[in-house]
Amino acid sequence: MKHHSRINLFGFILVSLVLLSSCDPIQSIYIENQTSKPASVLFTFNPGAQDYRFQEAEGADTYLVRLDSMGASQEFYFAMGTWGISSSLDSLVAAVASVEIKSERSSESFVGPQQVRVFFTDRIPKKRKERIEIILD
Repeated sequence: MKHHSRINLFGFILVSLVLLSSCDPIQSIYIENQTSKPASVLFTFNPGAQDYRFQEAEGADTYLVRLDSMGASQEFYFAMGTWGISSSLDSLVAAVASVEIKSERSSESFVGPQQVRVFFTDRIPKKRKERIEIILD
């Protein structure tokens, strides 16, 4: 009888773990340099914004991502879910005051909530809504 109790307990624990685990993806921002020269992305954060700060930028108002060569990339991970959830994107837009992209050929700036929202929204792939892809080309 003890043998059946152990099997039942093990089965119960296994089923509970499967049911309690989440299948939601992890939100991320992926940045890749596809130019043959160094390129960078500068994020400026709004004062007091705590959500979606890059770990390395803790306590700083800006965070510079430098990618020195073609194919160099960096990815930052945040909460569970997708960027398709409006509250997630709203929180990200509220945290970021501006985004500036610089490469040898060009410089682009996206300032203010409307431009920052469009910048991020345009970079959410249709098939991977948990990821924002910033491709420097």
